[in-house]
Amino acid sequence: MSKNMKEKRIGELNYNNQGCLMKIIDYKNSLNITVEFQDKYKMIVKATYYDFIHGRIGNSYYPSVYGIGILGQKYKMSIDGKITKEYNAWHGMLARCYDEKHRDNNPSYIDCKVCNEWLLFENFYEWLHSQENFDRWYESSLWNIDKDILVKNNKIYSPNTCCLVPHNVNKLFTKRG
Repeated sequence: MSKNMKEKRIGELNYNNQGCLMKIIDYKNSLNITVEFQDKYKMIVKATYYDFIHGRIGNSYYPSVYGIGILGQKYKMSIDGKITKEYNAWHGMLARCYDEKHRDNNPSYIDCKVCNEWLLFENFYEWLHSQENFDRWYESSLWNIDKDILVKNNKIYSPNTCCLVPHNVNKLFTKRG
């Protein structure tokens, strides 16, 4: 390949099928390019020029879960085909706040939100693993992530408002209609 072609392709921009702006930052040949997404996360991936031109390079930092949650690259949502407990908890939290069907069946979640920090699965995962009771939560289905105990009538899931508690303690604080 000519040096001229490499120079021509480096810096080339295109949008992927998610609508994310991509930029070629290295070009070895048409089967070996390096792409950087032009967002605040600056994710870098290896790809082919064909996939770049056709927008077939996925951005792990695109808000793909309920149109607001971002998976990221650091932690897996499944291992050996099984959804991780951390991802399941994060997804469930987003569902309670942003899935209309869920809110219709559970009116107590109307107006509930997830803080911006936790919209990125990586941040939620790290908070979860830093909790004193993480091992108990992880090993048992009888533990919950609660947003109402630390702050009464709270509507925001965040590191400052949530804690891990035994299920029976959580139920004591659940409002009944």
